[in-house]
Amino acid sequence: GPTSRSSEAVDMQIEKKEKVDKKTIKKLLSTILTTSNSLENPLPTPFTTNQHYCLSTGQFPILVHDQDLSSIIAYALMSYDYKRYLENILSEEMVSSSSSPILKRKNTNEGASFENIEKDGEKSKPKVVNNFIEVHFQDSTAQFTCKSYFAKEFDDLRAKCLLINKKSDATQNTPSEEIRKAFARSLSQSTTWEARGGKSGSKFSKTSDDRFILKEMSKQDVGEFEKFASHYFEYVNMCIQQKIPTLLAKIFGVFKIIIKKKEFACEKSVLVIENLFCNLKITNKYDLKGSERNRLVLVDPTTISTNETVLLDENLIKCKFLNQSLIK
Repeated sequence: GPTSRSSEAVDMQIEKKEKVDKKTIKKLLSTILTTSNSLENPLPTPFTTNQHYCLSTGQFPILVHDQDLSSIIAYALMSYDYKRYLENILSEEMVSSSSSPILKRKNTNEGASFENIEKDGEKSKPKVVNNFIEVHFQDSTAQFTCKSYFAKEFDDLRAKCLLINKKSDATQNTPSEEIRKAFARSLSQSTTWEARGGKSGSKFSKTSDDRFILKEMSKQDVGEFEKFASHYFEYVNMCIQQKIPTLLAKIFGVFKIIIKKKEFACEKSVLVIENLFCNLKITNKYDLKGSERNRLVLVDPTTISTNETVLLDENLIKCKFLNQSLIK
């Protein structure tokens, strides 16, 4: 009857529409696939070539930017390789070198170093050489190496000096682990900082939370630091133990970073130092050398507290407040 014929007409319309839809979908897919496979119209990446999102995640995610050395250091410090190597050093400190079943310690003038020894016919993987930890990581576009000098000593110093913000929720980490993570979070991002007053020409950067300053070091600077490092750690630890005030800005790490990409390669060393001006309102800044020769900066007294001018020794001597104090 009429009902059956109308039902057949509806079915034919639905079938025809499905065929049209299939053809449309095939055409769209063909267009997309052709475009994506074409070298003339590649899909653009939303990220810059300096950002590395595909590195394996460490103890917590850190975005590595190869123009930001601080982010590379933070990533290395939170890698599981670094954690394993550091734990190996700390555990080795707790046992005598003769009783260690895996590592044999050698005494050298450059600090702690370890060599391979055989265990059950197999050689163990070397963990630390000359008292540094070296971590390697890479993605499809870049290779990174981060070398941490005096890793154990700096880790111990950071644990003694750095404070962490206690969270309301309790964590399962030890205070030392929390400090390591807090330090890495601070280093996870930094920006170039135009430090004023110095004459070395070194490049500086400052972490985004304003807690630390990174200063580039020459190869000679690193060599000199290695020579007096033991005296530095001895002095700072003595000040901490005996609660002796010190005007020395503390160094919390020395690192060498190597970056290799198809278009360039670079090798830079930096030291991480505390920012003494963090969370403080500073009126005047002085760079003091203990000399009165050519140590005067001519400034407008009305604007001295509103700019970034760094004053010198003679400015401090001529300071009205200081002179009044001396008279009294």
